[in-house]
Amino acid sequence: MELRLFLIACIMYVFSLISRWMYSKGKIADSRKFAKWYSLYLIFILNSAFYLYLFVSNGGEGAPFPLKKMLIGAAIICVYSFCRFFKVAKTTKEQQEPLKASALDWCNTVYFAGFAASIIMFLFVQDLKFPLRPCGILF
Repeated sequence: MELRLFLIACIMYVFSLISRWMYSKGKIADSRKFAKWYSLYLIFILNSAFYLYLFVSNGGEGAPFPLKKMLIGAAIICVYSFCRFFKVAKTTKEQQEPLKASALDWCNTVYFAGFAASIIMFLFVQDLKFPLRPCGILF
């Protein structure tokens, strides 16, 4: 579990860094580019949440995910982000600022929570787990 959280945190951290760099260089200035960026953000954040949902609902044991659930979830996420693309593409610069701030805040929240949870689970929870198998000692 902590490896999956760490992976999601790394992806969101890189996305956040690249987004901030692109904003500082003015690469997402026009509304069409902003809409593409926002759609990509939605795909990343919703797929991360769906990935964790599948992992937890599958028992958290690392068993393969059901293909049907994966495809349906990915299709819903892609259709939603595609629809939001057209809505966001019509916004003005002033309307884009709250969307940008909210998206970057969510990115920061996800990567901080992912890093914190994976470190806590790796350092503390793993040490407190008891083995479920016998130690091999026969009485």
